Amino acid sequence: MKTARHVFMFQPRFAPLVESGEKLTTVRLTRKRKVRTGDMIDARAWLGRPYWSAQRELRMARIVQVSKIEMPAFGCVYLGGRKLPMEEIHALARGDGFPDLLTFFGWFTRTHGLPFTGTFYRWKK
Repeated sequence: MKTARHVFMFQPRFAPLVESGEKLTTVRLTRKRKVRTGDMIDARAWLGRPYWSAQRELRMARIVQVSKIEMPAFGCVYLGGRKLPMEEIHALARGDGFPDLLTFFGWFTRTHGLPFTGTFYRWKK
Protein backbone atom coordinates (compact mmCIF):
# COMPACT_ATOMS: atom_id res chain seq x y z
CA MET A 1 0.00 0.00 0.00
CA LYS A 2 1.31 3.45 -0.94
CA THR A 3 2.14 5.88 1.87
CA ALA A 4 -0.26 8.83 1.96
CA ARG A 5 1.10 12.38 1.91
CA HIS A 6 -0.75 15.20 3.68
CA VAL A 7 -0.09 18.91 3.17
CA PHE A 8 -0.17 20.95 6.37
CA MET A 9 0.06 24.73 6.05
CA PHE A 10 1.81 26.67 8.83
CA GLN A 11 1.45 30.31 9.78
CA PRO A 12 4.55 32.50 9.33
CA ARG A 13 5.23 32.53 13.10
CA PHE A 14 5.53 28.71 13.13
CA ALA A 15 7.30 28.16 9.78
CA PRO A 16 10.90 28.68 11.02
CA LEU A 17 10.27 26.32 13.96
CA VAL A 18 8.93 23.59 11.65
CA GLU A 19 11.74 24.09 9.15
CA SER A 20 14.47 23.91 11.82
CA GLY A 21 12.97 20.80 13.43
CA GLU A 22 12.28 22.61 16.70
CA LYS A 23 8.51 22.13 16.21
CA LEU A 24 7.64 18.47 15.64
CA THR A 25 3.95 18.60 16.56
CA THR A 26 0.77 20.35 15.55
CA VAL A 27 -2.79 20.44 16.85
CA ARG A 28 -5.47 20.75 14.20
CA LEU A 29 -9.17 20.41 13.65
CA THR A 30 -9.83 16.82 12.60
CA ARG A 31 -9.46 16.41 8.84
CA LYS A 32 -11.97 14.77 6.52
CA ARG A 33 -9.16 12.75 4.95
CA LYS A 34 -7.85 10.58 7.77
CA VAL A 35 -4.16 10.90 8.65
CA ARG A 36 -2.53 7.73 9.96
CA THR A 37 0.69 6.92 11.75
CA GLY A 38 3.28 6.20 9.06
CA ASP A 39 1.85 8.72 6.57
CA MET A 40 4.01 11.63 5.41
CA ILE A 41 3.52 15.26 6.39
CA ASP A 42 4.35 17.82 3.70
CA ALA A 43 4.76 20.95 5.84
CA ARG A 44 4.43 24.21 3.91
CA ALA A 45 4.00 27.96 4.38
CA TRP A 46 2.66 30.64 2.07
CA LEU A 47 5.32 32.98 0.67
CA GLY A 48 2.86 35.87 0.67
CA ARG A 49 -0.88 36.27 0.85
CA PRO A 50 -2.60 32.89 1.50
CA TYR A 51 -4.11 31.30 -1.64
CA TRP A 52 -2.68 34.14 -3.77
CA SER A 53 1.01 33.29 -3.48
CA ALA A 54 3.36 30.37 -3.93
CA GLN A 55 4.04 27.90 -1.15
CA ARG A 56 7.41 27.10 0.39
CA GLU A 57 8.12 23.53 1.47
CA LEU A 58 9.36 23.48 5.06
CA ARG A 59 9.92 19.78 5.57
CA MET A 60 8.77 16.28 4.67
CA ALA A 61 8.57 13.86 7.58
CA ARG A 62 6.94 10.64 8.70
CA ILE A 63 4.05 10.95 11.15
CA VAL A 64 4.69 8.89 14.29
CA GLN A 65 1.66 9.82 16.41
CA VAL A 66 -1.96 10.70 15.69
CA SER A 67 -4.14 11.22 18.78
CA LYS A 68 -7.43 12.84 19.66
CA ILE A 69 -6.93 16.02 21.69
CA GLU A 70 -9.55 17.82 23.76
CA MET A 71 -9.30 21.17 25.51
CA PRO A 72 -12.54 21.57 27.45
CA ALA A 73 -11.36 24.66 29.34
CA PHE A 74 -8.33 26.87 29.88
CA GLY A 75 -5.55 24.81 31.49
CA CYS A 76 -7.14 21.41 30.81
CA VAL A 77 -6.00 19.02 28.05
CA TYR A 78 -6.91 15.41 27.29
CA LEU A 79 -4.61 13.62 24.85
CA GLY A 80 -5.76 10.22 23.65
CA GLY A 81 -8.39 10.21 26.41
CA ARG A 82 -5.83 10.82 29.20
CA LYS A 83 -5.91 14.02 31.22
CA LEU A 84 -2.46 15.59 31.04
CA PRO A 85 -0.79 16.86 34.20
CA MET A 86 0.27 20.51 34.12
CA GLU A 87 3.94 19.68 33.39
CA GLU A 88 2.92 17.77 30.25
CA ILE A 89 0.61 20.59 29.14
CA HIS A 90 3.58 22.99 29.45
CA ALA A 91 5.72 20.60 27.35
CA LEU A 92 2.91 20.25 24.78
CA ALA A 93 2.61 24.04 24.46
CA ARG A 94 6.38 24.56 24.10
CA GLY A 95 6.65 21.68 21.61
CA ASP A 96 3.87 23.25 19.55
CA GLY A 97 5.79 26.52 19.27
CA PHE A 98 4.28 28.56 22.11
CA PRO A 99 6.42 30.16 24.83
CA ASP A 100 3.91 29.53 27.63
CA LEU A 101 0.43 28.27 28.53
CA LEU A 102 -1.19 31.69 28.40
CA THR A 103 -0.11 32.14 24.78
CA PHE A 104 -1.05 28.54 23.88
CA PHE A 105 -4.56 28.65 25.32
CA GLY A 106 -5.04 32.25 24.18
CA TRP A 107 -4.27 31.27 20.58
CA PHE A 108 -6.69 28.31 20.68
CA THR A 109 -9.40 30.41 22.31
CA ARG A 110 -9.09 33.14 19.65
CA THR A 111 -8.67 30.75 16.71
CA HIS A 112 -11.10 27.92 17.53
CA GLY A 113 -12.78 28.73 20.82
CA LEU A 114 -12.98 26.48 23.86
CA PRO A 115 -13.98 23.75 24.26
CA PHE A 116 -11.80 22.49 21.39
CA THR A 117 -11.67 18.95 20.00
CA GLY A 118 -9.22 18.02 17.28
CA THR A 119 -6.20 15.91 16.42
CA PHE A 120 -2.63 16.01 17.70
CA TYR A 121 0.09 15.05 15.19
CA ARG A 122 3.75 14.31 15.91
CA TRP A 123 6.39 13.62 13.24
CA LYS A 124 10.02 12.50 13.12
CA LYS A 125 12.80 15.08 12.96
